[in-house]
Amino acid sequence: MNSYDHYSQARELAELLARDGTAALSEEVLDAMVIGSTGTEIFMLLRVAVKKSLAQPNLSSDAIQLAQALLTHLEKSLQ
Repeated sequence: MNSYDHYSQARELAELLARDGTAALSEEVLDAMVIGSTGTEIFMLLRVAVKKSLAQPNLSSDAIQLAQALLTHLEKSLQ
């Protein structure tokens, strides 16, 4: 069983994104967990938001590391 908690990691990423000045992306990450109607849909929305966040300049190293790890786990789960 996979013990990685995608949702808590996504919430943590949203906090880091907000701190790094990317409030819109922070909201997009949080919204994905609200507007998605199935786990797969939520993961797909999260994947899009995380990829967008990784394309942002000036993210903290903590945000980058968390986003990369979350993206890896999301893609693994969506296979």
